[in-house]
Amino acid sequence: MAIAARTGEGIDLLLRTIGDRMRAITAVVELLVPYDRGDVVAAIHREGEVVSTANEETGMRIRARLASASVGRLSAFVVEGAK
Repeated sequence: MAIAARTGEGIDLLLRTIGDRMRAITAVVELLVPYDRGDVVAAIHREGEVVSTANEETGMRIRARLASASVGRLSAFVVEGAK
C-alpha cells in the first residue's frame, strides 16, 4: 500500500484497511439488556459496533463487536453460549 508522506495520498485507504482488519479480529458478543437499561445500550453503541438488534419479551438482544475491556464491564448482560 503506497502512502505519500508529503501529500497524504493514500491515508484514507490506509485508515479504512486498518479499521477493516481490526473489526475482523474482534469477536461478536451477544448481550441481553433489559429495556430499563438505556445507559447500557448507549454504552454498547458508543464503545463498539452493533451488528444486530432484536426486541424480546425481557429486553433487547444485541450482537456487537466489543473490546475485551467492554465485554468484561458488561459481563452481567452477556448471553453465555450464544453464537
